[in-house]
Amino acid sequence: PSESHSHHAGPSGTANRIESEQQVGVDERLGDILNLDLVFRDENDRELRLKDFIKKPTLILPVYFYCPQACSMMLASLASAINQVPLIPGENYQVLAISFDAQETPELAREAKKNYLKLIEKDFPEDQWKFLTGDRKAIHGLLHGLGYG
Repeated sequence: PSESHSHHAGPSGTANRIESEQQVGVDERLGDILNLDLVFRDENDRELRLKDFIKKPTLILPVYFYCPQACSMMLASLASAINQVPLIPGENYQVLAISFDAQETPELAREAKKNYLKLIEKDFPEDQWKFLTGDRKAIHGLLHGLGYG
């Protein structure tokens, strides 16, 4: 594969394809500070600035809300893990599921939240697991800050 990833622009837009490929990946950003000024919309279509919500340890799960495969499995697995963790939600931690598809809507987020909250068996304050959607700029800012490309 290394031969096909030449940095020389060839015919038919090879440079654009290479640039796109180089943006895909994950970089660990342990210790980095996330931009908390990013603005999203919650599942009730209310504007939410990350710094107004993130006040305690927060699990952030970037996903598609409408996804029959991996994302739905990750959300269900998170709900299952919440059932087993002895920490108190809302007191010790909170959760953000954030769509990385700018076309997903707060209505879709609300449906997803309703489905995944049903899987939690313990008392879980609904306002401590937000399902957020946003525009491309906010999503890119968040994913870049988390190390996703």
